[in-house]
Amino acid sequence: MDEASRLINLALKLDVTNPDLQFLNGLTYHLMGVQGDASKFDLAEQGYKQALKFDPGNLSATYQLGLLYMDQRRYGLAQGYFAAVALHRDDDPSVLYSLASASYYARDPRTSEAALKRLLAVAPEARQQPEILKATALSLAAMDDRAGASAFVSAYRDAVMGPESVAYLERRIQGWQSFYDSDAKILMAQYGNDPYGSDPYGSSNPYGQNSPYGADPYGSSSDPYSAPQPGQYNANDPMQQGFADSSMVVVDVVLIGTQEDVRNSRGINLLNGLQLQFGDPLTGTAGFGYGSTRTKDYLDTGLEQSTQTITRAISIPAVTYSLNIANSADANNQVLAKPSLVAQAGQTSEFFSGTEILAAAVSGGNGDSVSVQKEVGVKLAVTPEILPDDMIRLHVVAERTFLTDPSNSVVFEFRLDTTKTNVNSTVTMKFGETLVLGGLSERETSKSADGVPGLMDVPILNLLFSQRVERQFERSVLILMTPRRPHYTRRAQADRDVTIEEMSDLERDIERLQHRHKDWFTPRATFNEVIEKLQGREFFEEFRSGDVKVHSWQNDASNQKHIAMVQNRLLGE
Repeated sequence: MDEASRLINLALKLDVTNPDLQFLNGLTYHLMGVQGDASKFDLAEQGYKQALKFDPGNLSATYQLGLLYMDQRRYGLAQGYFAAVALHRDDDPSVLYSLASASYYARDPRTSEAALKRLLAVAPEARQQPEILKATALSLAAMDDRAGASAFVSAYRDAVMGPESVAYLERRIQGWQSFYDSDAKILMAQYGNDPYGSDPYGSSNPYGQNSPYGADPYGSSSDPYSAPQPGQYNANDPMQQGFADSSMVVVDVVLIGTQEDVRNSRGINLLNGLQLQFGDPLTGTAGFGYGSTRTKDYLDTGLEQSTQTITRAISIPAVTYSLNIANSADANNQVLAKPSLVAQAGQTSEFFSGTEILAAAVSGGNGDSVSVQKEVGVKLAVTPEILPDDMIRLHVVAERTFLTDPSNSVVFEFRLDTTKTNVNSTVTMKFGETLVLGGLSERETSKSADGVPGLMDVPILNLLFSQRVERQFERSVLILMTPRRPHYTRRAQADRDVTIEEMSDLERDIERLQHRHKDWFTPRATFNEVIEKLQGREFFEEFRSGDVKVHSWQNDASNQKHIAMVQNRLLGE
């Protein structure tokens, strides 16, 4: 996977606007995330969204993005993307089942049952598949359709062999019936004696504040489908804003960096370490010395003498060699930082996450101390300005620093080395759009050879009398930014109705699916009217993990068709 990712990123450097390459890049990171590295999910999401940015009609990227959100348990977003694919592939069983499973866990049993109904119509053999029958029974039970649920429980009983599975499904169906017999009546009583009467809040939204199509609880709406239409949201009209204050903005910044450093060395030059030393600097002996002493005896005492001293000191110091004739050193670093920040129009908001280093060192000279204070981490500062027509001007300062090992080529008594990526920019863009704020692609190749002429060209001997060093250094940095409107956990009904009118394209895809395929949806006037009043903890707790089986898309043969289509386009087949 690592090698595939490296090659795809190299291809993207040549053609960054190719949606199929962006899709394969996201798919590679997606597979890495499924294999255990959850940090790759964010990179996969950006890859799929970049593919949709350059090709909004890329259904393969849309479907795979829905599968990514399923792996992250972000069922509301997954449902929207599956609905967008089902609009065009309403006869694909895999798409329909994915839509059904995402809808159920997004607490939308109505859409789940509709997708399963269509699945049973286009693939009659699905009536023999236990997971399809189980999902349909639970979707019907979630809407208090007891007769329909009972019929599918009977079919499920005939399709499975073990009684344990049947007993589990019967307990789950009984759980839904108990909810409607007890908790649902209590919730309905809080709205008055007429449980099916008009909504006291006058809401036209059957899903209320906990709409399965509403705000993403993970805050990720930075995709080409989530941007409102031009003129759809008048930021200057306070009567249309309600509680959704348009003077606030949430900015998501993604910093992606890769660095690869490959070093190879071959051979050692033995003569590099050999040297002749004249004299001894430790004892003060000179390399060559001459001295003459003469004593004259004028008294004829017999003490007359003459002495001459010549000193020569030539030596070969001890030599240390590394026997590592062939050496290879590889370093591969990947960086992902994704800070988010809320800012008020005209005001600067700052964010920092990391470590503040306080250090002190004493110099070797006069003993003066040197203090160091440095912040190492991710820093983000945003100053927004809201413009008409759903536009926004942002002044963004994004910075990332990280401690690195000091380089041996530069020596100081005290060193603190950090890598730093910084961008300071002012941009104008639309809400929900993703912009490449900055990028860098750097590549350096160096080769050096050192050896004895003649011997360095002789095989085998060249390993002892020459040294060759090669280095390949590659670094790429990409900074993405997405502004979006803030989402609120709890809001007044009037404010929710305003937001409903400003639904994004992704949410409208679900509405389009319901209007285009009305035959999928069985009319249930009672459930449609009471669902608003049932939005609460008791209702949500009935949707439990394991109710609907989520297929492993990596092993699904039908899912490979989406990937094969991208492969064929790249190969020109």
